[in-house]
Amino acid sequence: QPTPTKAITPTPTKQPFGVETKTEKDGVSTVTLVVDPDIIESKLAQELKAPPQDQQKRIELTIKEDTADRTSIKLTGESIAKLTDNDFELSVARNNVSYTIAAKEIAIEELAKELELSEQELKNVQIEIQINQVSDEVRAIYEETARNNYHELVFPPVEFSITASTTNSEGTEESITIQRFSNYVNRTLEIPEGVDPAKITTGVVFNSDGTYNHVPTVVFERDGKWYASLNSLTNSDYSVLSNPITVVSVENHWSKEAVNDMASRLVISNPHTFAPKAFITRGEFAQYISKALCLRGTDTGKQFTDITATDPLADDIDAAVEYGIIKGFLDGTFKPNITITRQEAMAMYSRAMDVVGLDVKNPDRINSFSDRGEVSEWAYEEVKKVLGAGVFNGTSETTISPMETFTYAEAATAIRNLLIESGLINE
Repeated sequence: QPTPTKAITPTPTKQPFGVETKTEKDGVSTVTLVVDPDIIESKLAQELKAPPQDQQKRIELTIKEDTADRTSIKLTGESIAKLTDNDFELSVARNNVSYTIAAKEIAIEELAKELELSEQELKNVQIEIQINQVSDEVRAIYEETARNNYHELVFPPVEFSITASTTNSEGTEESITIQRFSNYVNRTLEIPEGVDPAKITTGVVFNSDGTYNHVPTVVFERDGKWYASLNSLTNSDYSVLSNPITVVSVENHWSKEAVNDMASRLVISNPHTFAPKAFITRGEFAQYISKALCLRGTDTGKQFTDITATDPLADDIDAAVEYGIIKGFLDGTFKPNITITRQEAMAMYSRAMDVVGLDVKNPDRINSFSDRGEVSEWAYEEVKKVLGAGVFNGTSETTISPMETFTYAEAATAIRNLLIESGLINE
């Protein structure tokens, strides 16, 4: 016999966007905000009356209750559709955590099709956004994994999820969980008091097996408090890591700052054997990009004929394929173990720019390089693009050296430039 859900507070609490209620079941407390669609529509209309330059284009939902283990925000599909049509963001904040997502990333029209509903039936779709503390058991697994890697989690892991659900004509509830987004979604976590913000190196996202990956993260101060702003393309469990690393091999090398930063952010996984002047392979370079941008594949099995599913680089290469960053050769191979030229690397960076939404600032920069004529015709526009975005630098102020082989140090530096120019990490 399941334990019945009971309201901890005798009466629901009204707040600006709806009704907030705290309940408890099996020792786990939940605060639920049911958002009134009429209030959303009214707030949206009010915002749109302002001059375009003054419009924030954001609905901010703040949960007042601050002791529950779980947070649930419920909106109608109709509300999400109206926010999407007007290009609004939705921001949910509670205690020391906030979650901001463009309404269009919820893709309500596609969800309605999957649930076999018409546009007129969107009011029958419930969108639930959850921000939850992970269970004690899961947290223990994550913390043990971190300790085994000599890392320290400085923020309790938090689960973020979005679910669309409806009840069909037969009375059966159908639901879809939204796992992936087309653009980066932001989560901001307040750094606990007593933690040195200078030692925060990156946010992390946890995988189903308890392992974790770097998430592009900016650490910043606001009103005397420090925060970590994490940006990723998926929903999952997230935390913040302290992992400052000094790579001995670059102590006196020009790439020192970039390499130490990328190693501390878990992008460079071999700091003890890192060789800055050695040539990076195609497979390793694809891994750098996937790790840096926090790209995760969907296990579709799209592998090249020369890469097996058990290859250590397979998942990162698969993710790079899925996001359009690498294409391979006409014979179906990728040739992961051969080195890569600078212009080939720049072509990959050009496609990575599309993933992070980075624009070109100086389209004429390529004209300042005397050897631009040595760039292959197939790569010229992509080389021009990354140079113009400030992501990639030449081997000197006047040379691109497009046919030279790409080094590990150059790869780490360009990766860091891409993240900085995109505003995804601190400079």
